[in-house]
Amino acid sequence: MQSFEAGFAEKYYEDCFTKPSAEIDRLTGSSGTYKKEEVVSYYNRIVTDPDRFDFILIAPDGTFIGESVINELDRENSTANFRIVIFDESYFGLGLDSWVVEKTRYFAFEQVGLHRLELEVFSFNPRAKRAYEKAGFRL
Repeated sequence: MQSFEAGFAEKYYEDCFTKPSAEIDRLTGSSGTYKKEEVVSYYNRIVTDPDRFDFILIAPDGTFIGESVINELDRENSTANFRIVIFDESYFGLGLDSWVVEKTRYFAFEQVGLHRLELEVFSFNPRAKRAYEKAGFRL
């Protein structure tokens, strides 16, 4: 897991948005259809946004396989929103989601100094719910 960096917008699009998955769309509430220009523009904008932290998940072969995001940062109240997505279904069920949740939670509280980190999860996504609860999130 490493921070998003300038210069990787097209790789982000190619690795994460060119292999449609109905299951990933359902679990994330995504529309599943993104134009390359939209994704590249989004990536280039968030790389320099001081009110969020974006981390890319990278497979051993260098492929981008997911992301972890702390956004909607409210510095005055030391709170933020949190979300993750694994874009490659072959990484489901390997514990990657639990590892990412734990690392992101640690970063939010220990490095950023947040007091509250919140997220939303669909009731039909028990795997994500378990990962969040395991890391200390509560309903």
